[in-house]
Amino acid sequence: MKKDWINGKRVLITGATSGLGRELTKKLITQNNCYVIGVGRDKHKFDSLLSEVDRQKLECHIMDVAHEDDWVALANKLKSSGLDVIINCAGILPPFESFENIQRDFVQDYLNNCNHLSKNNSKKLVVSKDVKTDKLQQTINTSQKYCINNLTDKHEIISKLFDSPNIPNLNVKSSLEGVMDTNFMSCVYSAFYLLPIIEKSDTRGVINISSSAGLCPLPGISIYSASKAAVKNFTECLALEKGYYVGLICPGFTLTDIFRYQRTQVCGKLISMFATKKDKMANKIYKAIIRKKKRCVFGMDAKWMNRLYSRFPKLAPKLFGKILKKSKLKLFEDIFN
Repeated sequence: MKKDWINGKRVLITGATSGLGRELTKKLITQNNCYVIGVGRDKHKFDSLLSEVDRQKLECHIMDVAHEDDWVALANKLKSSGLDVIINCAGILPPFESFENIQRDFVQDYLNNCNHLSKNNSKKLVVSKDVKTDKLQQTINTSQKYCINNLTDKHEIISKLFDSPNIPNLNVKSSLEGVMDTNFMSCVYSAFYLLPIIEKSDTRGVINISSSAGLCPLPGISIYSASKAAVKNFTECLALEKGYYVGLICPGFTLTDIFRYQRTQVCGKLISMFATKKDKMANKIYKAIIRKKKRCVFGMDAKWMNRLYSRFPKLAPKLFGKILKKSKLKLFEDIFN
């Protein structure tokens, strides 16, 4: 075993049960004799991970990184044992779709939920993709009857819902599956509650995994891109404030199960041309951490996005958008239809 700074350290890794987090967990245990505090949501995945590593070197915590209370509880558990390094890998990627379709899906899910809660459910509401030409008719029963008749515009629907005293409050946050909380706020929570613990260590470090989507905006991932840009800027600000190692990693398109929420299979010539295999990307990230690299962009697509956007901030996003459109992949069809 080489004499690396991270050898034998206590390392917390979020998203440890799958994807890049899982690969980093295995590498740090097997190659650096680290004691890993793994954070994830799936007990079965933890069980399979335990069978692949030294069980004495992995401590499993089943929690949702999007919940602040879980971070408070975890920090209280780690106060006595201590912690050296934080690696935030947890993240979710919603389906590729335009913001227009996100609004459509939100209205559909919201009204169907109200419909489900009503006592009289004789009609089924359908919000089609072409919300501008469809006429919507539905009676939603809560404490009193509330009618939506002949509404031809989703914006009018949302406005009517806001004005109704009988409809529960809209919750855009939950409709988007807490993307901002999982991808961004988890990094903030970990810093807020765990930095006081790791700063007692002589070899402390923080590594946040952002994304190429945080370097250059792309159509179809507005919320995801915003969350990863927030991770990037937060990490870079933290690095300026702290006198120890704070690293930012921006991986490009990587074949992991982060694509589990997509409505179609992730494949095609464009994907195979630019995508990086999971183990290869994990190895690049692992080496960057060992070398204490403060800012790394990995993957052919990520490097091109970073270079072009830094030089041509107006032109680059349009260019990448045209590439996605011309690919005619089903993965991106909801963006441009």
